[in-house]
Amino acid sequence: MKNEVLNVIQASLCSGLTTALLTNSMEVIVIRRQNESTERVRDMYYNERGKMFTKGLGVRMLNTGIYSCFFYLLINRYGRFFNTTFEE
Repeated sequence: MKNEVLNVIQASLCSGLTTALLTNSMEVIVIRRQNESTERVRDMYYNERGKMFTKGLGVRMLNTGIYSCFFYLLINRYGRFFNTTFEE
């Protein structure tokens, strides 16, 4: 029981943090395009350089990690209630 919960927490944190790392730069581009519609992605990259990929990354990783941890723990509990597993 305890090992299963720890495994679910570890897996959910890993998946949440990986998702945040891979999608953060796309979110920055979408938000910038919504606010400054005349700026092209190439111009954003030349103006921001490396900051474009790390802007807001810490907060996003924290938010996604906590959310995915609660979500998968909740799914795990419901699965036990209905006597089913992730594999099914």
